Amino acid sequence: MSNPFQSATKAWITGFWKWSPELWGCVGWTFPGARERVIDLADGSTILCAIYTTKTSPEASERAHRGRIMGAYELSLTTGHRDEFSAPESEHYHPQRWQHALKATRCWEFPERPTVEWVMPDIWEAPGLARVAGIHGVAMGRAAMERLGEFDAEEVGFYQT
Repeated sequence: MSNPFQSATKAWITGFWKWSPELWGCVGWTFPGARERVIDLADGSTILCAIYTTKTSPEASERAHRGRIMGAYELSLTTGHRDEFSAPESEHYHPQRWQHALKATRCWEFPERPTVEWVMPDIWEAPGLARVAGIHGVAMGRAAMERLGEFDAEEVGFYQT
């Protein structure tokens, strides 16, 4: 199993309420400035975005998934409304949120589901950083990318338009 974080030079991490790549072919943000920060970090190329299930998720498929990194998308710099890159059945899902999207080009799952604390221990130490990561996302440092790169990752299908 090939893990894209083993060779990553830049990556982002953000929280979802539920990991369901079969419905989502993008990562979306409620505020356009959050998407612009990811585009700036990408510096003209694709960027990896690790996805964890938030600890307060009311919709995690299993309580044990909360606070765990479920998968990752490789994001293009193609922007659009989330409904352009997601399945029609997801349009009713909080339609006023996550509208400012980047289209995915590849997708992986982490069968071992590492905890966010292990991959990025500082995320809970800095006041408010976990909340910022869950809402807007944050850049992953080299050490976090290396830790996540230690886990098996399986390339999986995702919703594509």
